[in-house]
Amino acid sequence: MRTSERQLHDRLGSALFRLAALKERAQSSPARSATRLLSDIQRLAGELEHTLTDLQHSVARQAELQQQAAVASRRSELLFELLPVPCILLDSDGTVVDANPPAVEMLNVSHRHLTGKPFQLFLGGERDLFLARLQSLPAGAGGERWPAVIRPRERSAVRATLIAAPDPAGRVMVLLVADGGRAGAADVPAGATARLE
Repeated sequence: MRTSERQLHDRLGSALFRLAALKERAQSSPARSATRLLSDIQRLAGELEHTLTDLQHSVARQAELQQQAAVASRRSELLFELLPVPCILLDSDGTVVDANPPAVEMLNVSHRHLTGKPFQLFLGGERDLFLARLQSLPAGAGGERWPAVIRPRERSAVRATLIAAPDPAGRVMVLLVADGGRAGAADVPAGATARLE
């Protein structure tokens, strides 16, 4: 069983307290048996050595876990970038945090101009409904599907299915799956065109 950080902290605190007590005893009674005092100091030094070893193991384990987390994070980034389906990452307010290359292509706007913008700019008449659905996604949901009309910048609107799932960081991953047909005029509000400069 691995020693927890709290246990290590408690053990070090106890050892330092006992070391201070030994120092005080040595100063207050110089006539006391030096053999007994040395024995106490040696025992305490042994305990400190064990605590230090446990601390080193704990630090090594933490470094190993950080390395594994970095590898997993990079793997997720690669999957996101290489996914052939348009995919965006939104915060809970519907703001675009990131988008993969197919999403950038579908929405017809540069990655730089897409991030930080509300995704609702690219939706037809379901803007308010989208935000309500986004904010009511249950934690750990496997992916909820919603029909939508995607309005790319300076292109015709497209019918699509949005597949949204929350991630552990409180953001939402949304796949934009085009249904293969163009949206009609009734699907897009008058004057609705995505404008991003």
